[in-house]
Amino acid sequence: MKSIPSRTDASSVSRNRLFALEQRMLFDGAAAVIADTAIVPRSGAEDSHLAISGVSVSDDTATQHITLNASHGTLSLATTNGLTGLTGNGGATVSFSGSLADINAALNGMSFTGDQNFNGGASFTLTSDDGSNITSKTISINITPVNDTPVISGSGPALQVDEGGTANFSAATDTADGKGFVQSNLGLNEVDNVQQQVIVKLTALASDGTLLLNGKELGIGSSFSIDQIANLSYRHNGNQVTDPAGLTDAFTVTIDDGAGGVLRDQIVQIHINPVDQAPTSSGTITIIEGEQSVSLTDNGNLVTPIGTPRGAIQINDPDQAPGVSITAIPWTPCPPMARSSMTAWRLPTPRSSSAT
Repeated sequence: MKSIPSRTDASSVSRNRLFALEQRMLFDGAAAVIADTAIVPRSGAEDSHLAISGVSVSDDTATQHITLNASHGTLSLATTNGLTGLTGNGGATVSFSGSLADINAALNGMSFTGDQNFNGGASFTLTSDDGSNITSKTISINITPVNDTPVISGSGPALQVDEGGTANFSAATDTADGKGFVQSNLGLNEVDNVQQQVIVKLTALASDGTLLLNGKELGIGSSFSIDQIANLSYRHNGNQVTDPAGLTDAFTVTIDDGAGGVLRDQIVQIHINPVDQAPTSSGTITIIEGEQSVSLTDNGNLVTPIGTPRGAIQINDPDQAPGVSITAIPWTPCPPMARSSMTAWRLPTPRSSSAT
């Protein structure tokens, strides 16, 4: 190294002191320099990968330890060749060591991916540690919004309705960020459009019931916004549900988020629960005093000399239960019959019966 001649003037003394300071800095090792050659702010679309170029590290120390910390996203290195101690590649925090050449190869072309459905300001911070000095630089990124089509999850019934009954859909709930909502009956998830904007259109009717909005019957082509769904109800037509497991009804809808996202002909199922109904009975049967084991369903005639039709009792169970039992029968005695010692008793419709 070329020496500087000594001089006695003040200027010479100052130069000598500066030279000595520079020598000590070189000996101690200067901090690394992180460069970014980008001349315009970096920008990428929501839910996509953004290639980062122009970021590099320089230092007088050959080996560095690098840490990358992403905000609202993740980072993936362009290459991992020659790196040691690599952790977190593809995540929010990436850490590794290597030579400057290998480090810069890993940084040049690395990929930033914003968090799912995130848009707005994001960034990552690059920290370089050469063992003596630590240097950091934050790189800003703008994530531009992209419309997300609504998603319907789950395949179970949207509503449970008792036979002959009516049930309402639940109101939608806004997401924490206020940008979207969730509707539980439909299993509908919307991340970037508000309830008033998303429209539901009826494309096929239910076969065993009626859809009502604010009490008015809907038809094919009827539509409403999600913020009105708490006023939507399903009314079963009252037909007997004979299957103990119940009945499944369904209708279809198209959902349009107003920003280009459309879900067409989505099936919405309704489960109808059976309701047990008491059996009914009708008819009158006549029994002669002293008769025993008379069938209540016998349609024959009374014994001679009466000879008139005995009558019968009919029992009906709308639930089609396998059997019924008669628990009580009222009876009314007939007046004595002329020229006969027989007494007839007329048994009208049983007061009560139960399904078994």
